[in-house]
Amino acid sequence: MFSNLIKHFSSTIRNCRFASSSLPKYSTNFSYRQHLVSDLSNSNLIDTSVSLHGWLQYRRMNSFGVLRDHSGLIQFILPSSLKQERQILKQTPVESCVHIQGILKKRPEKDMNTDMTLGHLEIHVTDFKVINTCLPTLPVDLSKFHESDEITRLTYRYLDFRRDIMQERIRFRSVFISKVRDFLLKHSFVDIETPSLFRRTPGGAREFLVPTHIQGGGLFYALTQSPQQFKQLLMMGGFDRYFQIAKCFRDETGRHDRQPEFTQIDLELSFVSRENIFSLIEQLLTACWPDSLDNIPFPRLTFTECMSRYGTDKPDTRFALEIEHTFDKLYITSPVSLKNIKNFL
Repeated sequence: MFSNLIKHFSSTIRNCRFASSSLPKYSTNFSYRQHLVSDLSNSNLIDTSVSLHGWLQYRRMNSFGVLRDHSGLIQFILPSSLKQERQILKQTPVESCVHIQGILKKRPEKDMNTDMTLGHLEIHVTDFKVINTCLPTLPVDLSKFHESDEITRLTYRYLDFRRDIMQERIRFRSVFISKVRDFLLKHSFVDIETPSLFRRTPGGAREFLVPTHIQGGGLFYALTQSPQQFKQLLMMGGFDRYFQIAKCFRDETGRHDRQPEFTQIDLELSFVSRENIFSLIEQLLTACWPDSLDNIPFPRLTFTECMSRYGTDKPDTRFALEIEHTFDKLYITSPVSLKNIKNFL
């Protein structure tokens, strides 16, 4: 479901790379970084000295380069007076970690790059340092024109994380979960972390077993399928509004809609009706959704309606593929004996 959300709001998620009114401003506190790339959009910084740390995205002619951090891209220029720095840039592989210091300038109008958010700006470098070099050829292709296969990207996950789409997705998830927490805490829910190690609970999905050396070994814990029993105990204990961003573990056969480990927004309330739950979920999604939602309350379908109209209990209502019941064409006939079957062929 989360991957579908990502695809549907890809343009919204991409905007997470730059600060906006709906997202927290990127901070350089508790770091010796002076600026992030997104800070350079402040017009007051033009013609002033700026200092950035990031990764070398691109280099050209030993004098031009593009620096990348998690907030964006900026071009920099090494003047001809920095001969030693130019030689260092020439020998520095892309994706190396670098530090640049220089004067932020406006580009000439003919040189502006409309494909970059800060394509109208560039840094005239006064100091260029390589913090850490990388291999000349990386196992993962980080360019936007090609994509390495999934196995390679998972093997070198730390490199895969540098790709724009991975940065956008993970930061979007962080913002989304933060909004969920803010909404629930504002409505008197208590965030309670429950254990992941528990005793076996027969029924439901298969569980992952964890051996232990307690009492000489031979004993096992089970990873929790969900916090179900814990949150019921919390209700009895007087915590009548509980939530948790919970890790769940289920040893199920691999299917496209099953994962051995997943995260869920886990809720439990006391003294509520079905309508109270419907209203809570609708308002929670409205508060956290990337775009505004106006059709409240959400359309509702009963199980009988779903099966009658779509033939499944989880229909995709974006497509008008409903089952048509044409009873006028349905005839009830008498059984035909095998002897007279030829008359009907």
